[in-house]
Amino acid sequence: MFSPIEASQNIKDEFSGYISTSFHLADKDYAKQFIHALSEEGAIAKGPYLDISDSFKSGESIETLIGQGKASTLFRELEGNIPDGEKEIKISRKLYLHQQKALEKTNAGKNLVVTTGTGSGKTECFIIPILNHLLKEKESETLNDGVRAILIYPMNALANDQMKRLRATLKNYEDITFGVYNSSTQQKDADGISEYGRIFKDEMGKPLQPLKNEIISRDTMQKKPPHILVTNYAMLEYMLLRPNDDKVFSGAKLRFLVLDEAHIYRGATGIEMSLLLRRLKARISDPSKVLHILTSATLGGKEANADIVTFASRLCETEFSENDIIRSITQSSVLPDEEYDISMELFAELAEPEDSLNNILKKYNVPFDESMSDAEIIYNLCIHTKAYKVLRQRAVKPCTVKELTNLMNEVIEIDEEDVVNLINVAVKAERNKTALIKARYHMFARALEGAYITLNPTKKLFLRRNNYYTIGQDNWKIYEAAVCDDCGRVGVVGKKVNDRLEFAGNRFDEEAEYYLIKEKGEDLLDDEEGEIDDEEIGKNDYLICPKCGEIHHKSLMYDFKCKHDKSTLVELVLSERKGTRNEPKCPCCNFGHMKNFYLGYDAATAVLGTSLFEQLPESEVKLETKVIEEAPTSSLFAPSVSSKAKLDIIKRKRQFLAFSDSRGEAAFYACYMTSFYEEFLRRRGIWNVVKVNLKSMNDHPWEISTLVDELTSYFDTHRTFAEPGDKGNENLTPISQRQAWIAVLNEMVNARRSTSLVSLGIINFTYKGNAGSIMSGVAQKYDQSVEDMVALFNLLVMDIVYSGAIEGDTTLTNDEREYIYYTAKPRRFTKCKEANNEEKNTNYLNGWIPRTRTNGKMFKNSRVARVAKSLGIPDTEAKSLLEDYWTAVLFQGEFALTPVGDGEYYISTDKFQVTSGTENTPIYVCEKCGKTTMFSDKHQCVSIKCDGKLYQVSHEEIIKDNHFARLYSSEMMQPLHIKEHTAQLGRAEQQAYQEMFVNKDINALSCSTTFEMGVDVGDLETVYLRNMPPSPSNYVQRAGRAGRSIHAAAYSLTYAKLSSHDFTYFEKLERMITGKIGVPIFSIENEKVVARHIYAVALSAFFSENEDVYNKNDADVFLNQDGYERFVSFLNSKSDDLKEILEASIPQNLHHRMGINDFSWTEGLIGLDGVLTVAVEEFRRIVDYYEKEFKKLKRTDTQAAARCERKLQDYRKSKDDKKGRNELIEFLVRNNVLPKYGFPVDTVELHQNMDSQQDKKLQMVRDLQLAIAEYAPDAQVVADGKLYTSRYIRKLPQTTGQDWEVVYIAQCSEPSCKTWNHRITEPPKGGEKCVSCGTIIEKSKWKKAIEPRKGFIADAKPTDVPLRKPDKSYRSDDYYIGDAQRQVMKKRTFQVNGLSKYQMETSTNDSLMVVCNDDFYVCDKCGYSESATENKAKQDFNSFTSYIERANHSAPWGKNCSGRLYKNKLCHSFKTDVVRLVFGTSRAKNQATMLSVMYALLEAASSVLDIERTDIKGCLHKVKYEGSMIYSIVLYDAVAGGAGHVRRMVTEDGAVFQAIIKKAIGITKGCSCNPSCYNCLRNYYNQKIHDLLNRVEAYAFMEEYLGDVLEISEGEFEKKRVKASGQYTEDKMSIQSKHDCASYRDWNEFNFMIPDQYAELFSKFDTRIPLPSDAYREFSIIGTNVTAEALFVWNNQKIMVFDDENDKIDIEGWKTFHCSEIATNDFMALF
Repeated sequence: MFSPIEASQNIKDEFSGYISTSFHLADKDYAKQFIHALSEEGAIAKGPYLDISDSFKSGESIETLIGQGKASTLFRELEGNIPDGEKEIKISRKLYLHQQKALEKTNAGKNLVVTTGTGSGKTECFIIPILNHLLKEKESETLNDGVRAILIYPMNALANDQMKRLRATLKNYEDITFGVYNSSTQQKDADGISEYGRIFKDEMGKPLQPLKNEIISRDTMQKKPPHILVTNYAMLEYMLLRPNDDKVFSGAKLRFLVLDEAHIYRGATGIEMSLLLRRLKARISDPSKVLHILTSATLGGKEANADIVTFASRLCETEFSENDIIRSITQSSVLPDEEYDISMELFAELAEPEDSLNNILKKYNVPFDESMSDAEIIYNLCIHTKAYKVLRQRAVKPCTVKELTNLMNEVIEIDEEDVVNLINVAVKAERNKTALIKARYHMFARALEGAYITLNPTKKLFLRRNNYYTIGQDNWKIYEAAVCDDCGRVGVVGKKVNDRLEFAGNRFDEEAEYYLIKEKGEDLLDDEEGEIDDEEIGKNDYLICPKCGEIHHKSLMYDFKCKHDKSTLVELVLSERKGTRNEPKCPCCNFGHMKNFYLGYDAATAVLGTSLFEQLPESEVKLETKVIEEAPTSSLFAPSVSSKAKLDIIKRKRQFLAFSDSRGEAAFYACYMTSFYEEFLRRRGIWNVVKVNLKSMNDHPWEISTLVDELTSYFDTHRTFAEPGDKGNENLTPISQRQAWIAVLNEMVNARRSTSLVSLGIINFTYKGNAGSIMSGVAQKYDQSVEDMVALFNLLVMDIVYSGAIEGDTTLTNDEREYIYYTAKPRRFTKCKEANNEEKNTNYLNGWIPRTRTNGKMFKNSRVARVAKSLGIPDTEAKSLLEDYWTAVLFQGEFALTPVGDGEYYISTDKFQVTSGTENTPIYVCEKCGKTTMFSDKHQCVSIKCDGKLYQVSHEEIIKDNHFARLYSSEMMQPLHIKEHTAQLGRAEQQAYQEMFVNKDINALSCSTTFEMGVDVGDLETVYLRNMPPSPSNYVQRAGRAGRSIHAAAYSLTYAKLSSHDFTYFEKLERMITGKIGVPIFSIENEKVVARHIYAVALSAFFSENEDVYNKNDADVFLNQDGYERFVSFLNSKSDDLKEILEASIPQNLHHRMGINDFSWTEGLIGLDGVLTVAVEEFRRIVDYYEKEFKKLKRTDTQAAARCERKLQDYRKSKDDKKGRNELIEFLVRNNVLPKYGFPVDTVELHQNMDSQQDKKLQMVRDLQLAIAEYAPDAQVVADGKLYTSRYIRKLPQTTGQDWEVVYIAQCSEPSCKTWNHRITEPPKGGEKCVSCGTIIEKSKWKKAIEPRKGFIADAKPTDVPLRKPDKSYRSDDYYIGDAQRQVMKKRTFQVNGLSKYQMETSTNDSLMVVCNDDFYVCDKCGYSESATENKAKQDFNSFTSYIERANHSAPWGKNCSGRLYKNKLCHSFKTDVVRLVFGTSRAKNQATMLSVMYALLEAASSVLDIERTDIKGCLHKVKYEGSMIYSIVLYDAVAGGAGHVRRMVTEDGAVFQAIIKKAIGITKGCSCNPSCYNCLRNYYNQKIHDLLNRVEAYAFMEEYLGDVLEISEGEFEKKRVKASGQYTEDKMSIQSKHDCASYRDWNEFNFMIPDQYAELFSKFDTRIPLPSDAYREFSIIGTNVTAEALFVWNNQKIMVFDDENDKIDIEGWKTFHCSEIATNDFMALF
């Protein structure tokens, strides 16, 4: 039985154990505090929260409704002569009241919106009315062929689920026909029957036959359309296009149109769906008779009624009423006054039964009615129990089980386990098929956001960030902590600001510095290989004041300015960044790296996933009534027989759904979780093999090969590495043996890691060459014990193993080598390593002894240091001893190293033996750093940098409370099979994995957001969310996937990752649990979307008259023959029939704009640059290229010609090619001709390489705005278990010439501007003016940029997915670039309250640009590309070069190419509707302020204008105002092409924008957070800039623009400043306006007032300079036309600072400066 309390506690304990084990702290004081902090309530976990809901209020039964004439009498015959209790629709059982209302309202001809929530029986709200109509037609003998109801689902999974219901309901009523039409529906009956049998089988596994009334093929559906048609919206689109499928609708007598999950039809998807429904109804004979039923998750209360009606009416283009919104009405069970005297022990026994239900109740003397069902008996028991009554009184909202227990304890005595037992029993209770309660458990865990410490002498540790820790009157500065991931030494991390160590900006800050806390008198060794010269020793030594954070190099200790006690200064050592990942190396051990206390996202979620998986039960005892027949006996001596009933055991498969917010995360997690769990299984295998063979291994140490053999057998026996669906027949020995070798090699190489079995004292590896007889000589010479010398030299030899220079009797793949050794290149050892040189990179090589410097001194070396320390001898003697050992033992000995040439060696596993760790085998722990070892050399710590002593401990003590020990010791050896299920999989793979999950062949599906709305997952009870979803509504939908079984509580586990969004909701979990779904919003304005629907109508009309061109969806005629030309001719004929159906399909207000009447819409389809013209011409050019290439090669190279011919046939797929077909509709969709249903308009694909051997079809498709970074060359994408690296920018296979679009972009070099500029054509020789500031951008600064509109192509060979997440990805940003061809709709200038001015310009077809942040070297012949980032690692790379040579690189079409790779940027420009806002104030020079204002306006605009929030976006754009550069705000429609949303902001009277300003101020001023939160400015999508957003600055800025509005002329917007001449007296200065600075407390808060270009200058100011009195002081000189603006003013000191872009005014008695004139120290002296 699954216990939520126990499972949640175990998950929390496992997670806490993982964290404490992962961050091993050598400092005992910090370590103790760290473990205590993790255990505090809410530190890393909360919950489980319990959410209990009532059952729904009942109405009348169908039988009663038949008597009232509201339901057909044929309902009695519908399911045949079977007991009512076994029917799908039980006519004697009462319906829910909302189901009854749905039937009554549809009988009255009303359209419905059913919004009743999960598990409320929404389906019956439309199925019963539909069946009622069909049965009444049967009664009146009018039930002939033809579709009466169309059920439209957003995804196939939901449609398939509905089909199961229909099969069960109609299996005995052949007069009503039904069928599903989706991508899996076969064309012919025979194929349909075969496919049906493949999916559906009887208990013996034999294929089932479909029902006679189920239409299972397209052929039959066209001839005899079913009464009930189930489909999805994409397939409905296809049906309207296909000539034969159109017949399904032409004769339809449609009465019901049902849209399930209607809340998804928001924004662009809503526009698409609305147009689709219009087109559908334009095809049927009488659309006025169609009833529309929309079902949805809960959309809010009555306050949302008007919005719901507006949405439904707009979506369906028909009338809805608020009275016809169907909501569920819940009711608590009527609880009788009578109470049974029941002990809570009864519920404990019922929750974990060991006897039958009746026996347990009899044991506690509880009365029950034996005629009742088991569920009814439990129901009766619960409602008569006082504890249940108290539960219902107290559980009125989601709360933790602990909180609920405390509330219940106010009335009765009860503990948490009692509460859970009570709920576990109550969820099994049911009466009249109505559940007593529905219970959901919600558990949450969170990431660490770091650890924070004070230094000596206070030494405190915290898990929450604060600035100071106060003791009495003293404040001690808090620092962010870091720790070495190997030796556990603690350090601090931060950035030096004004000689103080402050917190770094964020965890990705590459400028952050890491410092090791040095112990007094400690002498740290240099690098392992000692590459540091003597004179450099001490260069990284620093001192820090623990009270204030002032920090200086140790040589500058007298520079400390703080007044604190210098004796408390703490010594630090700066960590140097090294390696390809530029990670800070630990100055202590020089092996590990200094890490922040952050959890790796994938590792943390894998730990939680593992813990959740292993908490799930594999079986459950069935609680039921059992009657025991006692056999009569006459003998007094007959043995007594137990009176306990034998209970049935229900076997279960451990299963869960895992949700991630992106397809990439979901894809990687499926691979990562598989590898992660396999590593545990390998270590478990070793643990269990050792446990069984303890005595054998200690009596006679095993050879490594023996351990591998035993481990192979163990894996084989448990079928640990079997594939999904394993039946036990396949021989797994080769796989098991390979996994055994990986397990042992990984254990040896990583033995020093704290997570290894060696560190846990379970096993130990010893070198066979260090026998006592060999060690006796050195022991005697240095007066040491032989045991100590064996330990010493075993440690030395293990250095070779730890370095990875060890090989086993197996061949490893590169990916396996990467996993074990962290590199694919084999590691090697040599006697003495030479210095690296340009000719040979020897990073893979280690030297046994150190090199000697030119001055005769040797480099430092850890082995020399270890020997010298152990034997008390000089380094030179230690080196000689090591040299002797190399020669005598490692080179010439019986167990010598294996040579590979050039003086390089590795050590073989057969030179080692393995022993087990028992209480008779000593294990030691360092008293100082906590390192464990089974080698003791005079009790010295094995870490050479540590001077701690070893002390012996018991094995039990080592593994106690160790997270990894608990995991490894489990005997659970079954695999965890998890598969990706995202939109980037092909249809076949999606369906296959879903079926495998339903059939219990796999344990988990790793899903993206597309799975939120539902999936056919059977009786799933558990869901795992790997991050907080974007909104509470998303959470409700994801968590709602669990709890589908009627007699079990649902359980969801959610991880709050390291982000502001996740942490915000972690603190307010009740908001997430009780989330509501907002009413969808959309308006039909987007011309691009409408155009595609017009094209679809035209193509459908053409195909119906030219069926041979449609050619059963084969594009051969259309592309390879004259089909396209015939279509062009058809359109040019301007058919009246086509015009008529277009007028019926497209909203009337769009007819003129879209050119319906004059057929001008055809220009965008078949014009010179029409989307279809471009697509067809591209296809034909590629075919032409292959045909010419084939003819050319046929004369010179027959093999190459044959390859080329195959490629031609594979691409062309004509009838004669016999290579399958190109699907016509898919071709039209991919090329943006047909509707995409909310999917991006400008999409591109990362194509699988034509030479790829993968047989799986993927759909790696992204909006070009995202693809510009995610699919850029060298970017890596995980899909279906493989890693694809983007290699080519796709172009036509032509030998010369450009095919992609090339533009020119440049970023302005002016510090105050930095605006990106965009040109279609090459700039002139003299350069081009910046669009923002007007500065000439030289021609040399303009860069070629490619717009990759044809997508990308991956490398030919995808690789296995590594454990480390692919980090080859790029970033991109949106920029407004303007468009000379844009249509300026309105431009208005306003003044508010006679003071503040702002200007608004709205335009359509305006342009924005996305730019990838890297450079790329691209072959302009074939598209082969490399990123500049990847090339930086190459020694000969020059980042300033305009091209690089890559001779004979592979072209994507299978031949070598010799083209040069030229430097390019990647960009994408897109057009949409735009509003540009310019606020006439110098305060707009600060980016953070303007971003805060922008997000406030976006939130307000979406509310005021009823726009879906995700449908509008914004960015900043620099413009010149009164001679200075300021930020303007650009708001735009997110949908490419625009949807007319933002244009509505600009009105002649400015009223709409004033309403938006007012709302924005209300949002920001009405919040109480600091500086911003999710109630005001923050959202899921702006997480990267959360630290910049400040609500106070936002409303302070906007309040100046709220008030009385007057439109002014454009010329009045900017002041014309007159240049000053001479000096003026102070009395002539007349202040016009200023910003008071009194509300700011320090320079950090004041940052929002500082223009960006001066941020660095003013960041040097500290408390010695007071804040200005006022800022942005505008003043005039009386008696002149001179006006000026001072940036900052200090009244007391009579100082004014001016922006460099403004004229400086000299005032008598005042000191005035331009910013550029300020020298910080001199300026400080003025104060």
